[in-house]
Amino acid sequence: MLLTEKMRASISFHDILIETLQIMSIAVFYRCFIYIEKD
Repeated sequence: MLLTEKMRASISFHDILIETLQIMSIAVFYRCFIYIEKD
């Protein structure tokens, strides 16, 4: 029971990490796109 809880916690942490990386990459891409459009 304890092991499954630990696995579930690590999986949710992994999902949060992936979502954060995706949001960051989208934000960086969007910022670069606006920067290029300004020139």
